Order: sequence, then structure tokens, then C-alpha cells
Amino acid sequence: MMRRTTRGLGLLMGLALLAGCKDTAATFRATTAGPAQATPPTAGGAVGDPSPGRAKADEFLKALSEGKATPDDLTAAFRKTLSQPKAEDAVADVKTWLGKFEKLTVEDVTETAIGNATVLRGRAKTPGTITAFCLRVVREGDGYKVDWLHRADRFLAGSAPKTSDPNLAAATDTARNFVETLVGGDLRQTQALMAPKWLAALGEPGFVIQKLRSWRGETVAYALPAADLAGDTAAVTAELEAGGQKTAYRVTLKKDAATGRWLVEDFAKA
Repeated sequence: MMRRTTRGLGLLMGLALLAGCKDTAATFRATTAGPAQATPPTAGGAVGDPSPGRAKADEFLKALSEGKATPDDLTAAFRKTLSQPKAEDAVADVKTWLGKFEKLTVEDVTETAIGNATVLRGRAKTPGTITAFCLRVVREGDGYKVDWLHRADRFLAGSAPKTSDPNLAAATDTARNFVETLVGGDLRQTQALMAPKWLAALGEPGFVIQKLRSWRGETVAYALPAADLAGDTAAVTAELEAGGQKTAYRVTLKKDAATGRWLVEDFAKA
């Protein structure tokens, strides 16, 4: 009789331990698969919502791909950058430029907040092409507008310098746009990032284009290995690769007192 009782108790204890293990395992799964994976709320409000700047950027990219983007989506300053100096109809000129992005798709997108701007970078695809792209939207009035967009057939090698200083981040972003449009983009946009005094000092428009082309040369890739800041002046090191060799350049930028924008005021071999 004692043996049966002991055996019965042993069986009951084994079942209890097994049940306890199952409960513990279930509790562990619930703990690791639950709140630890939640996305924290963003400026958009609810969990997982994009920021207002990102929402505008995504909306614009969709309209751009569908051929529905308009000059009104852009800031006045950016519209001026895009229109040809002697264009009879600046609005039509900008519409034509926007039309080049029809059927655009983007991938490997990274988002960076710089001051009041939201910057997206990644790879852009249109039929037959794969390019680097940059899109920046800024707060204007009660909403957001696009104040920069470019594509370039040269990609950054490695990553851009990391910094927690918003001024250096903004300066580095401008330097990257300058180099990227210089070596594989629209030279009209390159000039828009140059300080007016420096641009004027380089000479007539035709000579400036020749100068920019000579800097670009046969560049196949570029890198931005370093950046530093001293007051309202920043220096970003750019390495241009051509013919299997890398040449270092120093991109000097200054913050414009009137607009708060960073502009390139020199580009010379380091």
C-alpha cells in the first residue's frame, strides 16, 4: 500500500514539474516576443507612424513616380535652382525636370533628421538606370516642401562621417551633395551649392562648367572619410577615385549668415 502511494506521489510531482516548465517557457516567450519589439512613438503620433517630414517625403516620391509631382511641391529657392537661367517659362522648365523622375522606385532608404529638415538617401531605379539619390524636405509655413532632390551615377564608398553636432551634420550633408552632383549628377545643382562670391571669382558660366568637369575627371567612386568644424566654417575631406588611384580634396564650407544654409566656398587638393 505504501509503495503504491509513494509511486502515486512521485507521478503527481513529475506532472507538476512538467507543467511548471511549460508555464515558465510560455512566460519567457511572452516576455521576449512582446513589448521588447515595439516601435517607440515618433513625431507622427501613434506607434510606428512616420514623422511629418518623412510622410511628406514618401507622399512626394509616390507623386513623382506617378508623374503627378508639381512645382508647388518645391520651395521657391529650389524651383529657382532647377529652372534654366534663360528659360522663357520657368514653371514649364521645372515640370520637364520633374518628369525625368517618372516611374522612379527607391530602395535601401536611410532617413536622417538635420535641424528642421528630413533627408532621405538610397538607391533610385527608373527603367534602365540605378543611381544614388538624395531628397530633402523642410518645414515651410504649416507644412513641408521639397528643397533638394538629385540623382547621381556615382555612389559613396563607405559611410559619411558620423557626428552629433547638427551644424557639422548639415555642413557634411551639403558637402556630400556637392561632391555627388559634381562627380555624377547635374552640374547646375552643383553650382547651387557654391557660395556666390566663390562662384563669381571662378569666372564666366562657361568657364565654371569647364572647371567643374576638370574636377570630376574620370571619377568612378568617392568617399568622405573625415569632417571637422571650427565656428561657422567646416572642412570635409573627399577622396575621388579615378584610374585606380585616390586623390584627396578639401571641401571648405561656410554657414551663410542670412539664410543659415551651408555653402561650399572652396574645393582644392588636400
